[in-house]
Amino acid sequence: MKKDTIKIAYNDNYAGFILSREAMTWMKEHGYAGKFNSAHGDCVVPRHHPLLVECIEALGEAAAGTIKAAGKVFDTSELRIAEIEGPLYYIVNYDGKETVISEKDLIDTAVRKDGLFLESFPEDKVFFTADTHFGNRSIIHYSSRPFESAEQMDEELIRRWNETVPEDGIVFHLGDFAHGPASRWSEILERLNGSIHLVAGNHDLYAAKKKGLENFSSVREQRIIEVGGQKIYLNHYPYLCYGGAYDGIWQLFGHVHSGPLSRSGLDHPRLRMLYPGQYDVGVDNNDFRPVSFSEVKGKIDEQVRMASGEGNGIATSTAGAPVVFLDVDGVLVTKVTSRKPDFEPSMHLDWLLRESGAEIVVTGGWATFGVGDLKAGPLSSFASRLVGTTPRAESHKEAVAAWLMTAGSKHRYVVLSATPTDDTRAVLVDPKTGLTLKNAEDALEILS
Repeated sequence: MKKDTIKIAYNDNYAGFILSREAMTWMKEHGYAGKFNSAHGDCVVPRHHPLLVECIEALGEAAAGTIKAAGKVFDTSELRIAEIEGPLYYIVNYDGKETVISEKDLIDTAVRKDGLFLESFPEDKVFFTADTHFGNRSIIHYSSRPFESAEQMDEELIRRWNETVPEDGIVFHLGDFAHGPASRWSEILERLNGSIHLVAGNHDLYAAKKKGLENFSSVREQRIIEVGGQKIYLNHYPYLCYGGAYDGIWQLFGHVHSGPLSRSGLDHPRLRMLYPGQYDVGVDNNDFRPVSFSEVKGKIDEQVRMASGEGNGIATSTAGAPVVFLDVDGVLVTKVTSRKPDFEPSMHLDWLLRESGAEIVVTGGWATFGVGDLKAGPLSSFASRLVGTTPRAESHKEAVAAWLMTAGSKHRYVVLSATPTDDTRAVLVDPKTGLTLKNAEDALEILS
């Protein structure tokens, strides 16, 4: 071993760092007198302990212990040795799988990721995307992606990417690129058009020491660029506040997996707080493909227009027809981790629409998705009655008033919401049960 390096033991599998009985015996026989495990069974031997390193090098796979549950082997450690420039190191643990990072690596990374400075790019070449999660089977279920397997998903994402991005395109990928070994990352990158700049997401951090990030054109944790005179702040995460939010600077992000088919878990209610200049460029929100600068501009321009009250969100509204202003969360969807309307609340809403002849205008957080996406996705069963979305406003009452002001005719209406409002034409729904038959009957009485 070189003079300026140190050897560190780590676990390279999604399991705890567990030593086998054979390994513990070997270490005792060679002079180790300390403890081996914590109360939770995890190895407490310092990872740089010479006897631990020698034991793993001597026994190989036999040094690794197993995790058992109900008498069955649940998982097995894969113990490895990393040689780093010492003497200080840091171990990143992700569900038991570990990465060893030296102090020098941390410093070098901080120097390479050289902060924020303005760089300009040609508007006809730039594309944005995020949250591809190549190779991750579980994301298919989490985000309701229409694929049978990770392999099918990967191939379709690659096909749509190359249909969209020219060979000389410039793609800013805003995090959570892929899973699996570095060789798989390289294989995917070689097949994708364009030069690809990564703004790292939470999942990408674990690939840093496995050389998974080496083939990107650049890797940063955040970035400010200028495209067609438009300043854009890039980060994996949506920000509640960011520099320039009031001055027309966009913020593009991923992470939340918004879109007509997916669900974004606990993050979903927070999305209603976004500025009009923010947009989720993740694949779940953009037909599973990168989105061009001009497309993003069109979407943000529309969001700004709606927020300013210039748009009324009308698609095919019938003059004078009764309107149900629907705040979906807590009314049709009672689970914060879901985007799928509950069965009974949906049946009660359907009864109300049939009895009243009313049309639906979506308000609240779901109004940001747009009529087309809602009709094609989670509200497809109400597509024939869905005619619009309200503009952004401080409250349901103001949003409803803004829509009615620009609707072009007078409408009888009722508001269905799980959030208290002082609108006298509102029916307050218990978010634990969603829309009940009694709620629907109360709404019909208001409409009548």
